[in-house]
Amino acid sequence: MLGVICLLVGGAIVVAPLFGGYSSVADRETSVSVAENDQYAYLGLEETYDGPEIEYDSGWGPIGGTDVSAEVASITNNANDPLEIADVHVRGTTWAGGGDSSVLSVANTDDHAGLNSGDAVPIELECSQDVDVAADDATVDLSVTTDGSGASVDREAFTVSGVNFDCEGDQPPADDYPAPIPIDDSGLELVGPPETATSSGVDTGEESAVMFDIEYEGEGDGTVTGISVRETSSAASEIGYTGTGGSELIIDASEDGSLDDDIEIGDGAPRYDLGDQAVLESGDEATVTLEQFRTGGAFSQVDMRGETATVVLYVGGLDPDDPGAELPVKIDLEIPE
Repeated sequence: MLGVICLLVGGAIVVAPLFGGYSSVADRETSVSVAENDQYAYLGLEETYDGPEIEYDSGWGPIGGTDVSAEVASITNNANDPLEIADVHVRGTTWAGGGDSSVLSVANTDDHAGLNSGDAVPIELECSQDVDVAADDATVDLSVTTDGSGASVDREAFTVSGVNFDCEGDQPPADDYPAPIPIDDSGLELVGPPETATSSGVDTGEESAVMFDIEYEGEGDGTVTGISVRETSSAASEIGYTGTGGSELIIDASEDGSLDDDIEIGDGAPRYDLGDQAVLESGDEATVTLEQFRTGGAFSQVDMRGETATVVLYVGGLDPDDPGAELPVKIDLEIPE
């Protein structure tokens, strides 16, 4: 779902679609999150990767090595005022069977300076030379932040798919950005359809809380240690509880768990460690509550009826051969209207 906002920038009206964000205007300064994969937004981001392999090989002796970067996306300033690119970085890279947040890095940071109106600049990626791994069809999540006299634009988790790389490095993948496994293959079970409710707290929102039940089928205790929310069909860009006596995440289990922190939503969204870890005993059902889904800022709750969301829970104890290992479990929620 996209919204449209008119920005007064440099004496002209700019129409910019929004995705999962909100704007505030004060002294002509505006903060905007832009539409995903929309090259015509205020900050235009377009995927341009067409298949070349990103490669690094140090070579051997007198035989020279290989260091090949590739363009994966472009940034365009579609506003009337100049923009300064404050930051472009790789948030994480995943592929079948693994992931690492540092295997790839931005190769052309020196090119990312000022953008006049209408200017465009590519984003090129290279091997960081730190991680030793090769992958086909990887997904790379980028973060782009710009500043300008009329506006600042922050676009996190812009995703480029199908990236191929073969990188030599000093260490194996850290698996700090792992690919999740479906809940049906995990030892957890989604019980019944999810539900919505009017959120609690001071700044309430109709049907902006989402609840779902899971059953733990492991032999010993399971422990939920973290969460990420990868996507939603709604306009929400974060989960943020406003009020007292509540939390963004509550897990009602044998030993309850919770998280008191805003949860960013998006492809490649970070993992958040629970403040209180939830303990699940074999055969237990636990209720997971997320509130409040928002587009950002106060009074921006989103009605989640009829929407979808993908939640990843990090759970220890599911692997009987390695009970101490944490598995990222993907839960696709289809919320009734």
